[in-house]
Amino acid sequence: MFTFMDKEGNVSIRLPQDEREKFIKKFKTELSVQHGVIMKEYVLVPEALLKKTKELKPYIEMSFAYAKSLNAKPTKKKK
Repeated sequence: MFTFMDKEGNVSIRLPQDEREKFIKKFKTELSVQHGVIMKEYVLVPEALLKKTKELKPYIEMSFAYAKSLNAKPTKKKK
């Protein structure tokens, strides 16, 4: 998973640590919090940025590339 929208309509994207910190500072945003849990790799996308798709696009692409680089979690299903 590299992006998601919560039930309130907030969009969060998954970024590598160095880019995450830059994103938070540049857009004055914060880490995503879901059900009281801080999502350490996900940042909230400010509503103003959602309207600027050209500016948002590189971050979405970066998020997708980062998610693809991660190892898959082992399944918990019994065979």
